[in-house]
Amino acid sequence: MILSQGNVSLTDVELTPAAREGTAARAESDKLNVYYDADSGEIVAEIADSGIKNGTYSFACTGILESGTEISGGTVRVTVSNTLPRARLSAAMVRLNRQLAGEESIAVKVTLTGGDGYAIEGFEELPDCLDYADGILTATIPNADFTGGSYVLNAIVSRNGETATLPAGVILRVQVYDRAPSFRLTAKGKLDVLNPASEIVYTPRLTNAQGTVTDIRLEGADAELFAAEVVDGVVHLTMAKGCTYSTRTTYKVTPVLTFCGQEVTGSTLSIRVTQSTVRLAKLSNRTVYQSQTAPLVQVLSITSPATAEFGEITLNSRSTAALRNAVEAAGGIEVSGGIVRFPAKAFASLKPGRYTVILDVTPENAAADAKPIQTRFTLTVQK
Repeated sequence: MILSQGNVSLTDVELTPAAREGTAARAESDKLNVYYDADSGEIVAEIADSGIKNGTYSFACTGILESGTEISGGTVRVTVSNTLPRARLSAAMVRLNRQLAGEESIAVKVTLTGGDGYAIEGFEELPDCLDYADGILTATIPNADFTGGSYVLNAIVSRNGETATLPAGVILRVQVYDRAPSFRLTAKGKLDVLNPASEIVYTPRLTNAQGTVTDIRLEGADAELFAAEVVDGVVHLTMAKGCTYSTRTTYKVTPVLTFCGQEVTGSTLSIRVTQSTVRLAKLSNRTVYQSQTAPLVQVLSITSPATAEFGEITLNSRSTAALRNAVEAAGGIEVSGGIVRFPAKAFASLKPGRYTVILDVTPENAAADAKPIQTRFTLTVQK
C-alpha cells in the first residue's frame, strides 16, 4: 500500500470481506486468506479452501497508522479462476533424416497461452526421440529402429510453487526419411588481387539436413590457390598468400562441407579474380642541370584503390631514347616503393633540352596478365 502523506507510517492493514455475514458470497469470501505483508508492503491473497467457487470477491481495506488512527484504503478485489494455460508448439511436424541419425536435431519452441504466472517445467512421459529444456523440445533419431510417429504431449506447469499437468495435450508428429544430404551455395563479393582482404562469402542452403555448417575443405586442381573457413555457418573464401592469379582464368574448386557430423561434397565452384583499376597522381615536370651531383627524386602516389601498393617501377622503352640510354649507362633508376631516383651522372651526358620520361608501374600482387600503368613527365635539362 502507498500512503498519500510521507510523514506517517502504516503498521497494519485490516481486510474484511465486503459481503454481508450469512450470505453465500460471504461464505465464499471466507475461503480466501487475504492479509497485509508488512515486510513487502503488499497485500497477499491465498486460497484457504480449494472448494472456493470462481468469481471476484471484494475486501474492505482499512489502514492502521502508528498512532492507532484508522484510515480507509478503499476496496481490494480478488479474482479466483481455475483456468489453466494451453501449450503451443512452433511446429506441428518435424522431419529427420535417417542418414544423419545421432547428429541431426530439430528444435521446437514451446509457449503457453492463457493463464497468468505459469511456467513450463517439462512434459509427462516424453518418448525417446524428444527432450525438453528451457522452453525447447529437441527431436532426434534415438536408434536405428526408430520410424517416427505422432505423440500427444502433456505439459507440466507450475505457479506459486505448485505444479499441474495440463489435461489438453499438444500433438507433435516426427517423420523419418532416408535421403542423401546436399547443399547449395549463394555467393556474394569478389576477389581483387590488389586487396588481400577481399573475399567471397558463400551462404549455404542445406537440403535433407537440419544443422549448421561447421567446417570446409577445398578439393580440385586449383584448391591450393584459395583459403576457406567457416564463421557462424557461413563460408569465407580468400586468395592464398604468395600466389599469382590471372584475371582471364576461371579457377575450379570443389567445396566439401561438414555439417551434422558428415562431410558432404558440393558442386564445383567457378571462381574468377579481378584487379581494380589503379590511378596515379599526375607527375610534375622537372628540371635538372648537367653539372648537378644529386640524383633526381620523383615521388609517385597511388590515388586509388586505397589497398594498392607499389610493386615494380621501370623506365618505359618509349621514353626519349637519349635519356633512356643515358640513365641505363649510369646504372639505371633506383626504386623504393613509390620513390624513383634518376642518377645524376645521366644528366651530364645529355644535351640541354626537353626529354619525355615514361614510367611503367606494376602494383604489388598484380595479376599475371595485367598491363603496367603508365605515368609520364617532361624532364628539362639545362647547362
